[in-house]
Amino acid sequence: GASISQVFFQQLTERSRNHQPLFQPIFKIALLCVVLFFPVWIAFFFKGEFLFVLIFKSKWHLAGQIASVLITWMFADFVRSPLSQLVVIYHQQKKWLILSFAATLITLSTLMGGFYYYHNLFKVLTLTTISATCCTIFLIIWVVNLSKKKYYNFETKNL
Repeated sequence: GASISQVFFQQLTERSRNHQPLFQPIFKIALLCVVLFFPVWIAFFFKGEFLFVLIFKSKWHLAGQIASVLITWMFADFVRSPLSQLVVIYHQQKKWLILSFAATLITLSTLMGGFYYYHNLFKVLTLTTISATCCTIFLIIWVVNLSKKKYYNFETKNL
């Protein structure tokens, strides 16, 4: 995700300086990330334990089970990563910080609350993954909506 963001950051900045809309390239970046990560998600979501045992031997079966649970969160974060570059272009880092901090608090609260109530690793990881994935999807939607704004005016420093 970070490599993709570096490639597209320059393109997005140039489009913004030329007062061109950013929604279409942002949508393409998101779609590219989904297409790239989807096979990885399928493999690990359904066969994570098998893959870990195959690659790292039988001692790693628990890590494979955990990877199967966490892969959906990783998928969402892979899509979010390059999109977050738009926050810099639109100078919305303060809002992004607040939203990211809130998402982190929600995720940590789910993690701690899950351990308090369930005392079961897989239930806790599943709840945390659901919570974190929902928060990440919210951040993705926020960035995509930000890209629908016309452009950042560098002369007046306003949207």
